[in-house]
Amino acid sequence: MKFGLRKRIFLGQVLLIVFPLSLITLINSYQSETILKNKAQEMIGLTCDAINEQYDRFVSDLDTTSKEIIVNRDIQNALLRDVDSVKAEGYVNLQQQLGVESYLQEIHFYKMGIHSILVHGFNGMNFCYVPGSSWNNYYDSSREDWYQDTIKNKGTLLITGVRHEEQLISYSSNNNRVITLARLIWDMTSFKPIGILQINIDPDYLASVGKEAANKGNITLFDKENNVIMSNWGNEEEALEVERISSVSGWRIVYYAPLADLVKEIREARTFSWILLGAVIFLGIVFAVLLTGSIVRPIRRLEEQMLIVSEGDFSGNIEYTQNDEMGKLIRHFNQMTQKIQSLVHDIQRKEEQRRRTEIASLQARINPHFMYNTLNTIRLTAMLHKDNEIANQVTALVYLLKNASKNGENAYSIAEELQMIESYCALMKYRYENFEVKIEGEKEVSDYLILPFTIQPIVENAIFHGIAALKEQGVIRIVFRLEKGKIELEISDNGVGMDDEMIQKIWNKDEQSKSTMNHVGMRNVIDRLKLYFGEEASMEITSKPNEGTTVVLSWAALHC
Repeated sequence: MKFGLRKRIFLGQVLLIVFPLSLITLINSYQSETILKNKAQEMIGLTCDAINEQYDRFVSDLDTTSKEIIVNRDIQNALLRDVDSVKAEGYVNLQQQLGVESYLQEIHFYKMGIHSILVHGFNGMNFCYVPGSSWNNYYDSSREDWYQDTIKNKGTLLITGVRHEEQLISYSSNNNRVITLARLIWDMTSFKPIGILQINIDPDYLASVGKEAANKGNITLFDKENNVIMSNWGNEEEALEVERISSVSGWRIVYYAPLADLVKEIREARTFSWILLGAVIFLGIVFAVLLTGSIVRPIRRLEEQMLIVSEGDFSGNIEYTQNDEMGKLIRHFNQMTQKIQSLVHDIQRKEEQRRRTEIASLQARINPHFMYNTLNTIRLTAMLHKDNEIANQVTALVYLLKNASKNGENAYSIAEELQMIESYCALMKYRYENFEVKIEGEKEVSDYLILPFTIQPIVENAIFHGIAALKEQGVIRIVFRLEKGKIELEISDNGVGMDDEMIQKIWNKDEQSKSTMNHVGMRNVIDRLKLYFGEEASMEITSKPNEGTTVVLSWAALHC
């Protein structure tokens, strides 16, 4: 039994919607507990990551603060004093103590979570700040492991586990249970150790940070020695656990989620899944009916129009107003038929442009104006000098005419083009003596291709319109570069320059300069380069009055 396209699409839609969803719902009803556990564990992991990030930010901020403290000028000055002056100069000790402790008080005020800040000077100068406590002169912290480990760390921040601070005497009920961050203090000039900075963290503050970040969750925070820093979990019921270890502090965070709350969500999810399946099956059937009709009708219209196109008629269009995939397909089909006719016109236009450019290049070989200028120069030289220089001019002219007789579209080497330019400039020097030509980089590119009369129109423009009016020596600089598979040619002069209007005339095909050797102007240069080397060929002209002119050409680097 054969089914049409409409029936096949309908049955396919029903099978694609009903069968997979039924299978997924059936599997989900048995695996929902595992899925929800995994999802819950992922969410707990994200929360645990957020808490861990809070603690990392806190520790990193204190790390930065400790670096600022150890370079403080008052602390450095106090710890750099020798032992004898510390013992003898009590007034100075008092002044420095007031200054340093005032600074430590400011740090303590602005940085939340700091229990106390202590500075142990190797010269006997000791400072501390903690509300309600003072320095215990009868206790020596250097006997503790953390103190010795700080010295061994050589400037790296040390983070201890939970410990009891004995160096402070409390005058109230202040709890001296702390976590210590310690760093060696260096002399900023000689880089010798002069003391130890000790920043004590209040574990109660860490507990408040953890509880706030965990929202209503349950967490336990352990230090590097696996001692409990804070906890709001009583182990009263079975729970999912996720833990993270900080790469900054080494602390371990464990997040707990009771399983009892998940079981209720699983049962509700199963019931909702079966209800959702029934609704989706009904909507899927309705959707399949509507979809098959919306697809088949425009396909049939497209098929009819394709038969017309196959007979050679590209004038017809399919009317379809919907902005869906079929609408795009039909619009693309209409655009394709229009594009075919447009491409035919473009090909004709480009061929006509190529033909005009080729004709202009052929005409450039016999430009009467150029011949007049050159022969007039020879005549004036003969009249003024009456010597053998005429032979040199005639030789240069013959070489120019020989190159002019070549087909303007046949490329030759850059070396040959430069020989032609040298001959041309030699002739022009008899008429205009106030210029010189400097060529750079020709050796690197001499074996690469260039079109005849690429450089000459630009040089001629520089002589006649840029340098001729100068009262001082003019310089035309021709620089070749080979970069990333392209030849870059820069021709610059220090002549009178051009304004924006004159530059626009160069680009305007209707305003071609008639003073150039090939009678087609500088605009023709880039047209011919694009025809021969491709559309990537380019020409840029920059000029300002009284500041000279620079022309940059670029085309594909091809060997002869």
